[in-house]
Parts: sequence; C-alpha cells; structure tokens
Amino acid sequence: MRICVDTCILIGILKDEDADFQNILYMAIEENQDLKIPSAVYAELLPQFKTNIKLLNLFLKEHKIKTDSLDIESAETAALRWIEYLKNRSKINGL
Repeated sequence: MRICVDTCILIGILKDEDADFQNILYMAIEENQDLKIPSAVYAELLPQFKTNIKLLNLFLKEHKIKTDSLDIESAETAALRWIEYLKNRSKINGL
C-alpha cells in the first residue's frame, strides 16, 4: 500500500508533538509501507530545515519517505481524509 504522508505529521515529528500520529507513522515504517510525499509537502518542509536540502533529504531517508508525484485520485483521497480528520478533531476538542 502506498501511504501519502502529510506535512503536519512530519512537522509534528520534528517538534515532538502528537504522539499518536508519530506512532502510526513509525508503525508504517516498521511494516515497510511505501511512504511518499508529494513535491508540495517537500516544499512545505524545507523551511523547517532552514532550507538545508541535505538535512531534509537525510530526514526523509531516515524515515523511509520518498518524494513522488501525486495523481488527482490520490490528491482527492488525501483531501477527503484530511477533512475527516478535521471533523474528528473538532469533535474531540469540543469545537
């Protein structure tokens, strides 16, 4: 299965936030899932590494994440799941 990893999850790992999502990602890594990020996520992550491309690439390599193009169907699925996440988060936070 190909898993598209979102920017928020990766920033959460960098800032050591949201342990639940970190655990899901690390479990996917252990299960040798095919982890991908679209080029837009790569661009969004670069400021977190102060534009140090080598460091960003090392981070992605260590987490077994590859940059790949994202087709429309995958983008739609990612967007729908993001909306579902936001709805669930709002319910949990009482918003």
